[in-house]
Amino acid sequence: MMKLPPVPEDEGERVASLHGYAILDTGPEDSFDRLARMAATLIGTPIALVSLVDETRQWFKARYGLEAPQTPREMAFCAHTILGTDIMEVEDALLDARFADNPLVTGAPDIRFYAGAPLLTPNGHRLGTLCVIDRQPRHLCDRDRQVLRDLAQTAMQLIELRHAGMQAVAELAARRKAEAESRQAQEQAEAALAARSLFLATMTHELRTPLTAVIGFSGLMAGEVMGPLGDPAYKEFVENIRSSGQHLLDLVNDMLDIARVEAGKLELCAATFDSQALVNQVVRLVRGLAFERKVTIELLPEGDWQLVQVDARAIKQVLLNLLSNAVKFTAAGGVVQISAHRRGRRLVLTVRDNGDGIAPADLARLGRPYEQAGDADSRSKGTGLGLALSHQLIHCHGGQLRLESELGRGTIASFDLPLAPYGSRPT
Repeated sequence: MMKLPPVPEDEGERVASLHGYAILDTGPEDSFDRLARMAATLIGTPIALVSLVDETRQWFKARYGLEAPQTPREMAFCAHTILGTDIMEVEDALLDARFADNPLVTGAPDIRFYAGAPLLTPNGHRLGTLCVIDRQPRHLCDRDRQVLRDLAQTAMQLIELRHAGMQAVAELAARRKAEAESRQAQEQAEAALAARSLFLATMTHELRTPLTAVIGFSGLMAGEVMGPLGDPAYKEFVENIRSSGQHLLDLVNDMLDIARVEAGKLELCAATFDSQALVNQVVRLVRGLAFERKVTIELLPEGDWQLVQVDARAIKQVLLNLLSNAVKFTAAGGVVQISAHRRGRRLVLTVRDNGDGIAPADLARLGRPYEQAGDADSRSKGTGLGLALSHQLIHCHGGQLRLESELGRGTIASFDLPLAPYGSRPT
């Protein structure tokens, strides 16, 4: 009675390793077919196989001289070979109790001689064999045994290379998928940003027209162009309408500029300007607020004032935001100082106050759109657009806006601008 092959001690790990190579039931491959043909030719047998043994069968990755693609495991000579680490040789199967009544011996393909070398993985699992078969008894010489070992090792190397190639292809596919998803996400983000910018631009345009009308008509009423308003309180009401409308228009303009910056559509018109003259223009605009709050604005004349190459409207907008904030957050009797000093080919402007200061947690958030510092004081209410826009406008000039602050000690805001080329004249 045919003797069934024992199961290797590492059967579970061995089978898992075999399946991990994803080679079972794959199509013919020239590299493996050549190995089987070489084995048959060099050793001189009519049949040679690259055989893989799974739970129930031996399956042939390559076969030379045999039509069957697989056989049951209980009939497989290779199922015995994978019990050891070196060649198993059966010189005459009819004289071997393990195989004498094996259907593959008593019938086609009429095996008499078998020799197989195990396919050893790097971690010692035996996946199958490279074997040669003859229909008559024979014996391997030392040369043939070495050839069989070498070819079996080559077959295992091919399996390893094949698996590594599959992993590389899978990793490349995964990377391409991730890149495609990243591109898609970026495109969606850009589309969303463009849609938001378009929405903001449209809304700000729609808001500006009626606000301009409100400011204009309230100005005419405050000036009593068409005659007296009557009760003096009405004039105060009209002035409140005008100032509120102007404040809303300023916010709308900030929103429009933010939208343009985010959409990359803000165009700077740079020219040569006297930095001190620019600062003085803005100081004049803030004098009224400073007088109202009893805050002194000092322009330090000893500073290194230079000609700068900037978009004057943008820089005045930044200075107006920084000076207004400094005045609003400085108590009566406080001082706001403006100074300048040169650093290489850049001019650094600094606005320093001795006001309330900003908490460290709030300081980290400032500069992001719609973020603001604190909420306990009504003076701190706002959209947070002004400082965010200032950061963007300075960035467009190749510079950086820096904030330093300490609660109760005041705030220092500084930014750098490009110096005008030598020989330039102020506009």
